[in-house]
Amino acid sequence: MEKLPYVIWAKVLAYMYMIALVYLTMFLNERIEGRFLDVDNVNLNLFSNKIAEFQNFSQQHISQKKFLLEELIGNIFLFLPFPFALYIVTKKSFGTLRVFTVMFCCILLIETLQFLLKIGIFDIDDMVLNSTGGLIGLGLFNYLRKDKK
Repeated sequence: MEKLPYVIWAKVLAYMYMIALVYLTMFLNERIEGRFLDVDNVNLNLFSNKIAEFQNFSQQHISQKKFLLEELIGNIFLFLPFPFALYIVTKKSFGTLRVFTVMFCCILLIETLQFLLKIGIFDIDDMVLNSTGGLIGLGLFNYLRKDKK
């Protein structure tokens, strides 16, 4: 049986998302240039840096404000499509807990590799924000699937 064009495009988009995810978290130019190598490679203080940055938000230069907002919003949106891509690639519908577990393991792997390869910071803030985005995506995915049934 011939595959429908939208199924093929969905798979292409899912794989493109996964490639973009790896690129954005591991190979982005700022990381390759060693931007993080001169700082502590681990942040286990939940949102302490972000809180301090927001407390000084009005005194920051516009580029610092833009970077902070892009980092927060970007980390949330980065994993929002993950449940959709997982479903499309595996052709299986997993339970919420299993999808979250797979997603969290991927986030943990990315953060660990950034630390071990010294191309980024193992950042608990990123893990929470990525997980939040993934949970939003999972809620949206479940909502859309219920709507189809």
